[in-house]
Amino acid sequence: MAKQKTAAPAAPPEFKEFEKGLQALFKKDLKSASDSFEKFISAHPEHPTAVERARVYRSIAKRRLESSSLSAGNPQEQRLHAVLLANRGDTKAAVSLLQKAIKAEPQTDLGHFLLASVAAEDGDTSIAIEHLRSAIQLNPLNRVFAHNLEEFETIRDQAAFQELLAEDDSKRGPKK
Repeated sequence: MAKQKTAAPAAPPEFKEFEKGLQALFKKDLKSASDSFEKFISAHPEHPTAVERARVYRSIAKRRLESSSLSAGNPQEQRLHAVLLANRGDTKAAVSLLQKAIKAEPQTDLGHFLLASVAAEDGDTSIAIEHLRSAIQLNPLNRVFAHNLEEFETIRDQAAFQELLAEDDSKRGPKK
């Protein structure tokens, strides 16, 4: 004989806001989820276990909301978020964000420099060289920064990298 499935017991009425928060979280409606969990937490301190769980879910919703707003923000926020992602080891996401920031602000040397450093660390020499060249053209001080940055160790022996870092003596005038 096959077992019959029994329906899950209905949640008490005071848990409706909690359920609403879970449904919103699963639908990735992070703002609504956070708001619902906040309402539940405020309204039902008599359920400490459920309140603690609601706090965890609210925290998850808020973190995801903050993360998505940073990635969709202005180019400065995208660069900051990309640095965080790169530091966590998510270089693909960092590169994607930096490319968005550069597309929005192509004359900002920092975006090019950051993309060059992430690409170099990830072993993508051609992207690293291309964007380091752009960063140096936009701000020659980037040449100095690149000399000492650890992220460029993987491409330091490349001829193209060494050429970029070589001082342009012809523009400095005669040596004394």
